[in-house]
Amino acid sequence: MEKFNKIVLNIPHASLNCQSLAESGWKENANLINIMIKETDWHTDFIFTDTNNKSVVPFIFPYSRFIVDVERLENDPLESEGRGIVYKNIGSFARTTDDSYKQHLLEMRKDYLDRIADEIDSETIVIDCHSFNNELAKDVDICIGYNDDWSKPDKETIDNIVSIFESAGYRVAINRPYSNSITPKDSKDYKSVMIEVNKKLYLRNGIEINIDTRYAPRLTSTIKKVYNSLLQASHTVN
Repeated sequence: MEKFNKIVLNIPHASLNCQSLAESGWKENANLINIMIKETDWHTDFIFTDTNNKSVVPFIFPYSRFIVDVERLENDPLESEGRGIVYKNIGSFARTTDDSYKQHLLEMRKDYLDRIADEIDSETIVIDCHSFNNELAKDVDICIGYNDDWSKPDKETIDNIVSIFESAGYRVAINRPYSNSITPKDSKDYKSVMIEVNKKLYLRNGIEINIDTRYAPRLTSTIKKVYNSLLQASHTVN
């Protein structure tokens, strides 16, 4: 099984900060805001970073994906649906951005990804941190995603991550309901894996974090076990 000296966390969708909707090019509408709320990965900035270990380095994008989606690729297939790097359409809602503002957003994305890339070395695993809504896969608690290329951790490493979650009582799926994992550095000397958690595991009322020991604390404790399993012994999390 692979071991690493550093875990770099990418947490791109935890924020609902839209600056102002008018400034961002969206027209204010209660239904649009409800969509934004539903598609925000609430509290992933806490769930995945509940540790002071310096070997776990988090990067948290401070703005909503509805401002700019830092995970979308250039020429992303979702561009045709208006869901590329700079979203243009959400359901029946359309967005207007001028070229200078769009360029500003693209530079924000590049700066974020560059900062992550600068932190990555040959002894790093990137963990792409997300959550998903229960209706997407009611039979899945934890989704483990990876790319089918050089960035995929070895089978033993993936099996170990799955085993830790299953031992804690979670139902695990591979690349369902989402697949792949971010690779922000143009090199082939690191690994990347995505962990998606079903929001029902740690939220109540859709947004509020549930501090009952069966929910958020249990999940954060299990994630720490995953980190420890990936890190060299001298870098483990307390």
